[in-house]
Amino acid sequence: MPARSIETLRAEVGEADMALLRGDYATIARLLPAVIGELYAHVATGVEPARSEALKLLVMACGSDGTCMLRHLGETNLAYISGERGQQAADLLGDPVWRAAAAFGRAHARSSANKPKPLMVASDNRRAALRMEKARAHAMLDRDADAVRELRRAERLAPTQVHNHPLIRDLVADMLDRSGGRDLRGLAWRMSLI
Repeated sequence: MPARSIETLRAEVGEADMALLRGDYATIARLLPAVIGELYAHVATGVEPARSEALKLLVMACGSDGTCMLRHLGETNLAYISGERGQQAADLLGDPVWRAAAAFGRAHARSSANKPKPLMVASDNRRAALRMEKARAHAMLDRDADAVRELRRAERLAPTQVHNHPLIRDLVADMLDRSGGRDLRGLAWRMSLI
C-alpha cells in the first residue's frame, strides 16, 4: 500500500496536535502509528522537498505529539524512544531550528512525571495532571473522599489520561481496598478495574 500524500499526512499530524491540546490520547494513538510509518516511507523513497517535509513532520509526530501522549500515559520508556526518533529525523534534516525543537521534545521525554505549575496550566491535559497529583497527595494523607473528588474533576478534563495512567490506576485500586463509595466504584468501573 503506497504512502498517502505529504499534504494528507500534514493534516493528520495537525489533527494529532489539536487532540494533544484536548488531552484526547485515543485520537493520537489512532492517528500516529500509520502516519509515522508513511512518513518514514516518504523519507526513504521521496525526493526533495517532500523528503524534508516528511522529516519535519516526523519531528512533530515523534518528538512532540507521540512523546507527550506516551509520557502522560505513564509510558516513559516509549516516550523516550519516540523522542529519540524525533531527534534522528531532525539530525537528518540538519536544520538547527528543527534540532532544537527535537531536543526540547526529547528533554520532556526524560521527565518521568508531569509537574505543571498552577499559574502556567493551560490545556485540559495539564489541568488534569495537576488534579491527579492533588488526588495522590490527598490519598497519602488518608483523605480518600478528597482524592476521589480530584480524580473525578481530572476525569472530566482528560478521561483517557486518568483511565490509563498507571499510578492513578494503582491509586484507585488501593482506595477500593480501604474505602468505598459510589463515586469511587463508578470511577473504578470506568477504568475497567471492577
